[in-house]
Amino acid sequence: GFVAVPPPPPSLNSFTMSDGVPTFTFSTAAGYQYRVVYKSALSDANWLPVIAPPSYPPPDGWSATSTGTPMSLGDTNAVNQSQRFYRTEAAGP
Repeated sequence: GFVAVPPPPPSLNSFTMSDGVPTFTFSTAAGYQYRVVYKSALSDANWLPVIAPPSYPPPDGWSATSTGTPMSLGDTNAVNQSQRFYRTEAAGP
């Protein structure tokens, strides 16, 4: 039988901070969806999606299916937050 191969983990190409807004640019594999999730503290129970319409539509924050080009996402809700922890997730076809 055929077993789906998981996508390669996204690698962070760049990180910038402007006026309190962190922006992440990361590599992608064609045919997969991506999102950035955050916690305000590592002790928080759940990772929550960073949502940036229209590229990453609500409600779950997953991107459109990637063509394999790098994607970027800025977290405008991070302004005036003391700290946030981030990770990037991928979902297969």
